[in-house]
Amino acid sequence: MNNLLKSTFACALLLISSFSLAQEKYEAALSAFNQEQVGEAYILLKNTLRDNPDHLPSKLLMGRILLIDGFIVDAIDEFEETLQLGADKNLALPYLSTAYLMQGEYDLVINLADTRSISSETQLALRLNAASAYIRQNKPTEAESQYQQILKLSPTNLVAVSAYTDMLISVGKLTSAEELLNDYRSKMPSSAALSHTFGKLQHAKGQKKLALETFQKVDALQPSNPLYMRSLASALAELGRYDEARQVITKIEQQTPADIQIRLLKARILALTKQQFEADKILQQLTQELSLLDEKQRNERIQLSVITGIVAYINQNYELASTELARYVSERTPSPEIVGMLADSLLRFGYYKDATTALEKHIDVVVENPDVAVLTCELYISIRRNFKCERMLPELEKTYPDNTKVKLIHAKLLMSKYQYQAASDYLDANLKNNKEEPVVELKAILFGQIGDFNNAFIQASYLTEKWPDNLAYQIIRADIAIRLGRTEEATVIINKALKIEPDHLGAKVVKARIAFQQDKRAEAIELLESVVKVKRDNLSALLLLGQIYTLEKQFELAIDRLLIAKALNASSPEPRELLVSIYRQTGDLKNALSEINQLLNLDRLNSEYMLKKADILIEQRNYPDAASQLNVVYATWSDKPFDLLRLSKIQRSALDLEGAERSIKRAIELNPKWEQAHAEFTRFLIEQSKLESAKEKLATYSDMFGDNANYLMLHGDMALAQNEVEKAFIYYLKSHQSMTNFHLPLLKLYVIAQQNQQYRSKFINYIRKFMSQGSQSVLVKQILADALMLDKQYDEAERIYTVLLDEEKLSQRAFILNNMANIYINKDIEKALAYSQKALEISGNSAPLLDTYGWLLVTANQVEKGLDTLRRAYAVNSEDPTIQYHIAATLEKLGKKKEAKQELLRNNTLDKVFPDKAEAEELFNRLK
Repeated sequence: MNNLLKSTFACALLLISSFSLAQEKYEAALSAFNQEQVGEAYILLKNTLRDNPDHLPSKLLMGRILLIDGFIVDAIDEFEETLQLGADKNLALPYLSTAYLMQGEYDLVINLADTRSISSETQLALRLNAASAYIRQNKPTEAESQYQQILKLSPTNLVAVSAYTDMLISVGKLTSAEELLNDYRSKMPSSAALSHTFGKLQHAKGQKKLALETFQKVDALQPSNPLYMRSLASALAELGRYDEARQVITKIEQQTPADIQIRLLKARILALTKQQFEADKILQQLTQELSLLDEKQRNERIQLSVITGIVAYINQNYELASTELARYVSERTPSPEIVGMLADSLLRFGYYKDATTALEKHIDVVVENPDVAVLTCELYISIRRNFKCERMLPELEKTYPDNTKVKLIHAKLLMSKYQYQAASDYLDANLKNNKEEPVVELKAILFGQIGDFNNAFIQASYLTEKWPDNLAYQIIRADIAIRLGRTEEATVIINKALKIEPDHLGAKVVKARIAFQQDKRAEAIELLESVVKVKRDNLSALLLLGQIYTLEKQFELAIDRLLIAKALNASSPEPRELLVSIYRQTGDLKNALSEINQLLNLDRLNSEYMLKKADILIEQRNYPDAASQLNVVYATWSDKPFDLLRLSKIQRSALDLEGAERSIKRAIELNPKWEQAHAEFTRFLIEQSKLESAKEKLATYSDMFGDNANYLMLHGDMALAQNEVEKAFIYYLKSHQSMTNFHLPLLKLYVIAQQNQQYRSKFINYIRKFMSQGSQSVLVKQILADALMLDKQYDEAERIYTVLLDEEKLSQRAFILNNMANIYINKDIEKALAYSQKALEISGNSAPLLDTYGWLLVTANQVEKGLDTLRRAYAVNSEDPTIQYHIAATLEKLGKKKEAKQELLRNNTLDKVFPDKAEAEELFNRLK
C-alpha cells in the first residue's frame, strides 16, 4: 500500500511539474510574441503543444504565428481545430477568415461572414474579408453590399471606407468614390489611410503628379507602411523617376521579400530601363510560382474527365467510367456521388467469389430448380449483391407461384434493403397462417426489427414450444423478452442456455444486453469483448459495444468496434448512425458528414438523415449547402404541418430566412387554426425586426385565440425588440400569471433581471410569492436561486441549491455545482474547489466553469495553474469581462503589471457592465 501511495504521489508530482512547465512555456511564448520575437514564440509554443496538444490558448497563438510566417494551410488547420475544441469564435474566426482569403478559398470566407453570436469587432473583420473575397471573384455588387453593411455597423471604420473607395475606383465609379471619400476626409483630414485612397483616386482621374504628391505626404506620415510605399514606388516609376522608385522598392523588399506585386513592379522598371534579361528572370519565376498555386485556372482537362466519366457510367461503360472518374478523383476532392459511381464501376468488373461465378455461368440452369435458385439468391444477399437476386426473383415467382421458399426469399430481399414494414406486409399477405419452421423463425426476427415485440414474442414462444431443444430459438425468445421488460424470464432462459453450452456466443450477447439494461456496463463490456475475441465478426456484439463505449465516452474504442461492424455489413445503417453521433460529439465533422452521406446512399429519402446532414453543414458554417439540403426536406414534408414548423427553426439556423418563412406559412396554410404555428410566425417576424408585420400578426392572433399567455408573452417580445424593457417585464409577468405552469415567461423575466439590476428585487419577490403558493417545480427553484446569486443573497441561494442537488435528474447540475463553488469561495476554499471540479467533470469545456475553477486556484495560491485555466476559459469565450478581469488580476499577482494593464485595455474590460467591475477598476488604478 505504501508503495502504491508513493507511486501515486510521484505521478501527481510529475503531472503538476509537467503542467507548470507547459504553462510557463505558454506565458513565455505570449511575452515573446508581444515583443515581436515570433521565432522564439513559435519554438516555445511547439514545445507546449507537444506536451499538451489541446491547449487552446497555445493553439490560438500558434495559428496566428503560422499565419504571420506564411504557413497558410497549417494556420487554417490550427484555427479549425481550435473551433472544434470549443474556442471562442471571436478569437479564431478573424484569423481563419484571413487565412481562407490568402488561400483563395473565397466561398469559405463569404460563408464565415454570416456567423452568428460573435462580437461586433469580429463581425466587422469577417465582413471586410468577405468584401475582399467578392472583389477577387469579380462580384463588385456583392462587395458593395458588404461595405454598406460594415459602415452601418461602424460608420467610422477607415479600413472599410478605404477598401470601399478602392472598389468603386476599380469599377470606374469615380464620382461615387469621390463623394464617399470627401465626406470622410472632411471629418478626418489627418487620416493617412484616407489620404492614400485619395491619391489613388487622383491617379485614376489621370492626375498623376498630384497623386505622387499625395503619396509622398502619406509616406511622410507613415514612412514604413509597405502598402503606402508600393503606391509611391508605382507613381515614381510611372513618371520616369526610376532611381527613386528603386530606392522605395528596396525598402519594401526588406520588409516583404515575397511580395508578388512589388516583384512585378520591379520587373516592369527593369524592362522600361532596357534590362530585359533580369526582368525576364523575375517574370519566369513568378509565372512558375503562379502556375503552381493557381490550380483553379487550369481545370479544363479535369472537368472533361468528370463529364466523360459520368456519361460513360450512364452508358454502362464501366471501364471508361472508372478510368476517367479515377483521373478526376486523383486531382480533385470529389462529391460522394462521384465516388459512388467510381466504386460501383470498379466493382462491376472486379472479382467475385468462385461460387458466385460458377452460379452465374449457369444461371439458366439454376432457375430451373427452385431450391438451387433460392440458394443462389441467399448467396447474393449474403455478399450484398441484392440486385442480382432482384433480377432473378420475377422469373422465380412466375415459375413457382406457390413455393414457400421463393416467398421467403422475397421477404428476405426486402429485409436486406431495410424495408422491414414492406417485408412484414408481404408475409401477412402471402404466408399469414403458415406455421412452417423457417416462416415462424423469420416472422419472429422481422417483428423484432419493426419493434412489434408482442407479436415477435408470440412467434418465438411458438418456436420454443414446438422445438424446445433448439437453443437458438430459446435465445431469440430471451432477446425479445428483454425488449418487453421481462428481464427475469430472459435471465432464467439465458442461465439455462449457458449451463448447457457455457461458451454459446449468442447467449453471452443476450446476457450482456441484460447487464446493460441493469446499468452494469463493465459486466456487459467484459461479456461482449469475450464474444468478439472468439468471433470478430459478431455484428450484434460489435454494435452493442459501440453503443456502450459511446455512453462511457470511450470514443476511440467505440469507433474501432463500429468500423468493424460497418465493414462486415456495409449496407447496415446502425453502425453508421452511431458513428455519426460519435464524430459529432468529438467535433470530427468531416467524418460525420462522410457517414451521413453514406446513410443517404442507403436511404436517399430519409428526412432524418437529411436533417442531420444539414445540422453538420450548419456546424461547418456551410449555410448554402445546408439550405439546399433543407429544401429537399421541405419537398418531402410539404404536407406535414408539424414537421414544417420544426423545419423552419432549422432553416433559421442555416440562415435561410426565406425558406423558414415559407415553411411556417405552409404549416399555417395546412392547419389554419393551429395556434403554435401562428405564434411561431409572429416570433419569426419579431426576430427579423419586421415589427409592423408582427403587430398585424399579433392582432390576428388575438382575434383567433384571445389574449392568452402566449399572446402576452409575444407582446413582451415585441416590447423588448423596441427596447421597452419596463413594458416587456410587465407583459412577461402577466403571461406567467395567466398560466402559472408556463415557465418560458419566467426565463425571459430572469434575463431582464440579469441584465437590468433595477428589476431583480421585483423578480425575486414575485418568484418567492409564487413558490409560497405551492410550486414545487425544479426549474422555478433553480430560477429563484440563480436570481438570488445575481443579487448576492448567497445563504438563501445555497439552501435552494443544496435541495436541488439531491434531485436525481437535474439537467443543470454542472452550473449549480459551479454556483455552489462561487458561494464557498470566501468561506471554504477546499470545498469550493471540490464543487468546481465536480462541475468540470460534467462539462469540461464551459467558459464560466473554467473561469470559476481558475479563479479558485488563484485564490488558493495555485496561481500559475489558475492562470492557465483562466486562459483556457478566455479561449472559449474572450468576450466575458469577468474572465478578462480575473486574468489581469492573476497577472498582477505574478508581478506582471504591464501585461495585466494591457489585458484590461486590449479587451476594453472597464467599458462593460459586470458584477466585478468595481474590483476591476480598483485593479486598473493600482496598475497606473
